[in-house]
Amino acid sequence: MWVNSTPGCGPPRLWTLHSMAGTMAGTDAWSRNPASQVSAHFGIPKNGQARQWVNTHDTAWHAAGANPYAIGIECEGQSGDSLTASQIREIAAILAWSAAEHGIPLQITNNTGGRGLAYHALGGAAWGGHPACPGAPVIAARPAIIESAQGGPTPSAEDDDMQGFLRTGPKALTVISIKGGSAKEIQLIADYTLQGTEAPTLRIAAHSAAAGWGEVTHLTLPANAKARHHFTHGDVNGISIRRAGQGDDAEVGWNLV
Repeated sequence: MWVNSTPGCGPPRLWTLHSMAGTMAGTDAWSRNPASQVSAHFGIPKNGQARQWVNTHDTAWHAAGANPYAIGIECEGQSGDSLTASQIREIAAILAWSAAEHGIPLQITNNTGGRGLAYHALGGAAWGGHPACPGAPVIAARPAIIESAQGGPTPSAEDDDMQGFLRTGPKALTVISIKGGSAKEIQLIADYTLQGTEAPTLRIAAHSAAAGWGEVTHLTLPANAKARHHFTHGDVNGISIRRAGQGDDAEVGWNLV
């Protein structure tokens, strides 16, 4: 049974990312309360097991003036939290399906009159006046979401902290969010086990709120040694890692110092 909503819609031309500013359980309960007068089409908990509250052919109540033409996606957490890898994967799957269903292009838009993946604060007062929703880390994750929705690399489940594993391959992508928001200088250390004899090359990019994605480098993993890369890109708040080109797969354990 669908929750607070209005039958019919625009049709949709945007996806709008939100932060729940709370938990999945609390948001689910509030969305089911008629007194709340709020809802979204989808809720994405940190474990990535999405819940649909409103049919995408109907209007959810999540972004005021954008409601008739925007599919609302609420992400568990607080403003300023980063998305987990599971959340990125689940949002990408929703975008891939709804793009085919509604003809929304798989692209980022920073224009309230555009088409694609937007975010709540973009619309200012007309969209309810929530300047901190969903927060900079979620906004910065949009390229990874779109790339995954287009059939590109999918974040691994282990990249939700400052350390974990990347199993390299054509679909493997690790997106690391920097705790504390940003860092002036960081070092990535990769400790790995090759699955064959040809070492892969990793494509590494750093993200900052001011400059977006930059400082792209390619790091070839030498045999039987730890690989290190030193970032000096100012105010780094995220890093993406994936295999570039050929080479055998590897299990890469990484951490940031």
